[in-house]
Amino acid sequence: MRLTDFDELVVVDARGKTVGRIARALFDPADPVLVGFEVRMRPLGHLLERPRRYVPRSDVTIASGQATLAEKARLERADQTRSDIDWEQVVIWLGMPVRTAPGKLLGEVKDAELDTGGRVSRLVLTRGATSDVAIGVREVPGESVLGFVDGAVRIDDAVDAPEFSGGMAASAGKGAAVAKVGAERAAASAVSAAVVAARAAKRSSLAKRASSSWKGFTEGIRKGMAEDEEDSGR
Repeated sequence: MRLTDFDELVVVDARGKTVGRIARALFDPADPVLVGFEVRMRPLGHLLERPRRYVPRSDVTIASGQATLAEKARLERADQTRSDIDWEQVVIWLGMPVRTAPGKLLGEVKDAELDTGGRVSRLVLTRGATSDVAIGVREVPGESVLGFVDGAVRIDDAVDAPEFSGGMAASAGKGAAVAKVGAERAAASAVSAAVVAARAAKRSSLAKRASSSWKGFTEGIRKGMAEDEEDSGR
């Protein structure tokens, strides 16, 4: 399963009664292993918020779009350690920074694939929505994920340039495409904003004036580019 598959899953007891929803997936403070879940309890009378509870992964079965508690599962408070898990020390990985062992920042945790034992088999990184669309998300194999140290998920030093998947760069030669995306990002943003503004203006009574302004804007860009070429040829 993926880490994001657990978001807001309904939690039911062994008899099928709804007790709440999964609020967060929780990891071992050192190893890249899912150890349990934070449960947002069902409000009393649908109004009164209740303290959140915690349950070990081993006491939960994920199937048919819900999380079912084992017969003897006990939802614990944060200060309880009956399950041998220190709930006050577990870590939430989603959104956490990802760094190499020496400390180089590579992005944040966007998602993770987990094996049947709850261990991370693949880590998915993000550098933000714009980067994801442009060059795709970054992926790190599970064997390179070390754990959580000093406020960040750490990966092996050798993974200095994680693989990309998806994004505009995936359909072209990656080196050229990534360079092109980097060079055009600012221009593309400006043009997109201008196109939106032009379309809105076209639907108004000022369409003709906006169209004229747009022509002047594009002519100005062409003129500026021509001057840049002349300067570079000197």
